[in-house]
Amino acid sequence: GMRNLTLATAESCTGGLLAQRLTAVPGSSRYFLGGAVVYSDALKTTFAGVPAELVATKGPVSAEVARALAEGIRTRTGASLGISITGIAGPGPGSPGPEADKPIGLVYIALADAQSTTVKEFHLSGDRDRIRDTALKAAQSGGHFSEEYRLVQADGSIRWVYTRGRAYLDEDGQPHRNTGVIVDITERKAVEDD
Repeated sequence: GMRNLTLATAESCTGGLLAQRLTAVPGSSRYFLGGAVVYSDALKTTFAGVPAELVATKGPVSAEVARALAEGIRTRTGASLGISITGIAGPGPGSPGPEADKPIGLVYIALADAQSTTVKEFHLSGDRDRIRDTALKAAQSGGHFSEEYRLVQADGSIRWVYTRGRAYLDEDGQPHRNTGVIVDITERKAVEDD
């Protein structure tokens, strides 16, 4: 069931930073399949199957496109999980059209599995580098992003932990007692509670 989870990414405003961070961890090839930097609207369609009309009507920085990116990259790569990041990092405003009135620092991050997709909206502050870095941290952290999956950093490593129910992680990222199954795809093991 939940063993051997794999991950693929579709990034726009972070330009591949999440993939870089994931691949910096030795052994990440066991779970990270790869990703696409879908900076142009056309590549969002080509690489992740996002309908061109959705991008045109909702704008590339939208909850709808973030959802379609995460679901699309998951489907195209055959990964268990797909994560997408799309946003306006500045310094200029969004493109003409649906993006024109969207604020700098607006970022959407989506996480898709076979059953459902979670989309989170962020309003980030700072310059371009800070917005990109904060978006990256938001994608890596779990608490405020997803109740189901958490990308946990511990001891310099990054790992996804799947939790059914609520996760309790102590300061070094180790799972505490938990309802359901904890799956650490870095270690490739499932631990069930008594």
